[in-house]
Amino acid sequence: MTYPDDITKWDAFAIAMSGRKQSGMEQLSIRSFKTLSATLAIPAFAVNGDAILAIGKALNYASDSGTVSRSFFVNNKLLKRASANLKNAIIDSADVVVNTTDSIQFRYTIEKEGYMDGEERKTPVIERGTEETTGTFATLRNDTAFTYSPVYHSPLIVHASSAILPV
Repeated sequence: MTYPDDITKWDAFAIAMSGRKQSGMEQLSIRSFKTLSATLAIPAFAVNGDAILAIGKALNYASDSGTVSRSFFVNNKLLKRASANLKNAIIDSADVVVNTTDSIQFRYTIEKEGYMDGEERKTPVIERGTEETTGTFATLRNDTAFTYSPVYHSPLIVHASSAILPV
């Protein structure tokens, strides 16, 4: 079974029946826990020619510490590598000048004694200039509902996020 990167728990159920119509059921909890984790924080988009800051976070959820190797890659090229003792968390950053009109790929990894974790994402790059859009931004609390009536008959895109940080 492949678990997601976050620390979480599932309840699993198994129901079975034999050829003699005997049945049974079992329930158990499955926990996913990674003692070392690497996450990446990058902008939602970039403008060609921008200088942006990519942030990598190495997290240790165990009680012991150890030396980890941390690496930043941009478009599959090694930009920065360092080693340090990881007790709780280490924040790394990399300055990147955007020099493309398509997208830019970021990867941040940590390694310790054969174990590796990391995150890889692409950031779309747009040309310099002004791009105008119309729409509505709404904060929905609990069971809030709203109605939106577009002025134009063009495709409608709805985006919902449960975290305020990307906004």
